[in-house]
Amino acid sequence: MQVYLKNLTPFDASRVEYFDLHEDFGFTSVVEMDETVALNLNRAVIRSWPKGDQPEIWWIKWFDADHVVLALHGPQVAIVSAEAWDRHHLGYLDELYLTQRYMFATYGDEAFYSSRPNDVESNIISIFLRDGTFELGIRELMDKDRDAWKFEQVTAGYTFKDKFTFIAYDSPLLWILNVSQRSWRKFPGPVALWSADVLTGDDKTAYAIVDHRSLLSVYPDRLPFELAVFDLVAETAWMQDFAPVEKALIAAGFSMSEIKFQPSSTGKIIVSDGNKAALLEFSGGA
Repeated sequence: MQVYLKNLTPFDASRVEYFDLHEDFGFTSVVEMDETVALNLNRAVIRSWPKGDQPEIWWIKWFDADHVVLALHGPQVAIVSAEAWDRHHLGYLDELYLTQRYMFATYGDEAFYSSRPNDVESNIISIFLRDGTFELGIRELMDKDRDAWKFEQVTAGYTFKDKFTFIAYDSPLLWILNVSQRSWRKFPGPVALWSADVLTGDDKTAYAIVDHRSLLSVYPDRLPFELAVFDLVAETAWMQDFAPVEKALIAAGFSMSEIKFQPSSTGKIIVSDGNKAALLEFSGGA
């Protein structure tokens, strides 16, 4: 297995409230500047506003080279550029993953359990076209699949072309959703991966990082991190030594005691430590 760090970017976590990193578009962030909030695209401020003038922002994702998606307080997102601020109703989001055609909206268990049958949140995953038009809710697929009855939220996922690969809470399976075919396939993971923090990959191999640091006081013998690898062609999975990942992060100057993992707009793994961020990529699963 080879480990790569791409688009290594320094930033000041004391000022950067939220950020996203994309392999082609670069670094975008919401920055607090005294009494002002600024939206930056690759260090250039494209918009700013006094604190309190806009709804609370929960996260930021790249939409395309000139636009970002801001999750606002409430059931709306804003697709924002230097010229436009367009709102869309996507529900009370947990995460949003994008392809060139679709937006995959995921919802937390609180939003799911408080939703009504016709609400988008009742789907756990709702798929929209990029103009905000509703395309598919996975409730349509879940009702026909006995393996899907139990999971109530997505814990990690990524997009590749127009497919969405994800891990669901309380499910021992890896799921691969094909929107155009209105279907999914799934196969078991190597361990219970409901606590996986991030998932990345392509159409052949997927990689999941599980962060156990919050459990070490209860399970002191557990490793801080684990890495699971999925062969999507053979539909097999196994645990991989995390040491090569840690070695690459330390070599790049990351502090392992401060390390954080988060998904990008497409689900690629962003690694950060408060001083720098990079895309963490893999090749070869053996």
